[in-house]
Amino acid sequence: MNKYFTFDKDIANKQLFSLMVSIVNVVNGFIILMISTRYLPVEEYGNSFYIISIMAVARVTIFPGFEKTIPGYIVKGDLMTVHSVNLKSAKFGIFGLVGLVSYGLLIKDTDLKLMLFAASFLYIPFYLSQRIFQILAGLEKFYDIFLIRLIASIILLIINFLVLVILNANAKLYFIANLSTSVLIFSSVYFYYIKKEISVLHQSKIHNEKIHSALTKGKQMTYAGLPTMLLDPLITIYIGNLISMSDVSIYNIAKNIFSMTGNLIKSA
Repeated sequence: MNKYFTFDKDIANKQLFSLMVSIVNVVNGFIILMISTRYLPVEEYGNSFYIISIMAVARVTIFPGFEKTIPGYIVKGDLMTVHSVNLKSAKFGIFGLVGLVSYGLLIKDTDLKLMLFAASFLYIPFYLSQRIFQILAGLEKFYDIFLIRLIASIILLIINFLVLVILNANAKLYFIANLSTSVLIFSSVYFYYIKKEISVLHQSKIHNEKIHSALTKGKQMTYAGLPTMLLDPLITIYIGNLISMSDVSIYNIAKNIFSMTGNLIKSA
């Protein structure tokens, strides 16, 4: 073998599974996009994107900046710290819940109001449970990440087919079915791995100083990234409030296609 070239099997496997996850996400995204745009009126489809954008604004209250630091804590064996910070983040998320409910009371459209109320009570577990992927990355369980993504994609495809093709439901049921199914899947996976890995690592002690330090870092990274986090959802909310939900739909479809394609290219 060339002395200037070494083959690292672990890095190769990591890159392979990363690529496979991106392929699953792109294929799943395009199939759901085709089903949704065929069976939902463009304005109703825009309602879903509008609510997701409001959820993204409320997400700031659970400090998404902490997600960037999770793999580092996991590598050091601080899984209990990560889990404890996630639980504390959920408490701060109550402020977002109150904000979502308050905003929902101002909305006149009945379907939008019901969708937002559903999002109010599901957005905290929806976002926090998906931190399992940063935890698994820190544990270097890349095959598990791929398998979870694949199974979740298949389940969500089935749900979309049942709701839109078989039941011919509206955007309200489509949104609530997808959101609640995602919460059920990822919350189950999150607590399964937390229980399993804490047991393996024999962790039971909670170190308050570590938790406070980790939460503070999460807050700082969230505040530093606020312009990036809020720009896109605020654009969608602006379009929905001042232009139309049809334009919200068109804007987000174009953005998602560009994003999925870009992520696949970066993973290759």
